[in-house]
Amino acid sequence: MPNWCTNVAYFSHKEKEPLYQLREAVKKESLLEHVFPTPPYQSLQGVITLGKKEQLEEENLRTIGYKNIVDWQYHTRGTKWDIIDAEVFRIYKRPTTFTFKATYDTAWGIPEETYNKLYEMGFNVKVFYHEPLMMFCGRYENKHRYIQHYAFDGNGNPDGWEIGKVPKHILNALKLNNEWTSNIDLSIEYEDQYE
Repeated sequence: MPNWCTNVAYFSHKEKEPLYQLREAVKKESLLEHVFPTPPYQSLQGVITLGKKEQLEEENLRTIGYKNIVDWQYHTRGTKWDIIDAEVFRIYKRPTTFTFKATYDTAWGIPEETYNKLYEMGFNVKVFYHEPLMMFCGRYENKHRYIQHYAFDGNGNPDGWEIGKVPKHILNALKLNNEWTSNIDLSIEYEDQYE
């Protein structure tokens, strides 16, 4: 089982229809599938014969570029599984774009490859993220390929920084105090000051 990383995401697009379709995918917890549909592949589940497994892996290498679908998902989408525990908020009109906010969890970290692909599709994505068990948080923006990442080492000691040095807008967006906590209230409406 993974450690779940909370994402507080803001998706924007100049046109309402692509944003509406993306919002529906997030509501159905199929964001990654929406951006990178799963290609046809040979399942290895239940295969116990070594020769058969190697044959299926070779076929997958030819068709999807990886021996199994989990490796394809990780390298293509940025995480092995799609989002879970999604909460989606209304679409609102900004001066030049339509935007919606969503909160959801992803396995181990943010799906950066998916966010980068969304940029290629005309979307701007800004994400505040927090993974309480591995003790990291940050902010990601695909428009400028920008990431602010803050982490503690495995002993709970600062890795070259202190929690007080995490910018206040990141702590506020994630509803974190000046300490690490897994009790996060994601109901906050964060007005993006960088638009």
